[in-house]
Amino acid sequence: MGLLFVFGDSYADTGNHNKNDPHLARPWRAPYGETWPGEPAGRFSDGSVLTDFIAQYLNISSPLPYSEWTGNLNVNFSGINFAFGGSGVFDTFGSEFPNITVQIDQLNKILTSNDTWWKGRLANSSVLFVCSGNDYIALLNKTGGDKKLPFFIPSVVNQIVTDLSRLYDIGMRRFLVATLEPAGCLPSLTRSSNFSRCNQTYNVWSSFHNRLLVSELKTLQNRAGSQVKILDQFNSFQTVLSTASKHGGHLSN
Repeated sequence: MGLLFVFGDSYADTGNHNKNDPHLARPWRAPYGETWPGEPAGRFSDGSVLTDFIAQYLNISSPLPYSEWTGNLNVNFSGINFAFGGSGVFDTFGSEFPNITVQIDQLNKILTSNDTWWKGRLANSSVLFVCSGNDYIALLNKTGGDKKLPFFIPSVVNQIVTDLSRLYDIGMRRFLVATLEPAGCLPSLTRSSNFSRCNQTYNVWSSFHNRLLVSELKTLQNRAGSQVKILDQFNSFQTVLSTASKHGGHLSN
């Protein structure tokens, strides 16, 4: 089994926010980590995030957060996690949130420090790539409306494919790429209905993003040796929402 390299946002970040920076320490505070491991662990979750679940599926430990990387290649590690909560493929909420281009730059810096050790390991490694909508949230915050959103979606998708192609050129061959969740079901967009109903307009745009992404990923899939798998967050979320009543919750689609 090769290494696991992770790029993305809070859906995958396992501890890259600086706990000593008041502006970034949110995932190190309660109630995060309440379910697991019982205390805040740098994850924007009360338990595990996508990285943890994928690592468990691969039967490896969760990759080391980039913030904890020391450059020591003599210790056992299952990979490196560059994902940073709040980031996107473009700049989002400030320079302290490294976009995915910067995250790949961080990987490149590590690789060039010891080309011999890394050579041959990358092709057998895997990439988890998670872009869950911070670019769109940043646009909405900036413009105060959603009129530009449909025209911005192709730019985001194109940049995702550009980033993945760059990782291919570095030497990666195995990619697990997450689609966008039904954004219209997120708390920020269901608050107006007392968290009881999804905003279908934003769900339609999420679907548009996903259809375009799957189509554009064919270019990467067609490159020699490339293996691309889709992590379908949209339908996974919909499944959870449709069965919420069984667990004491309710949110209509």
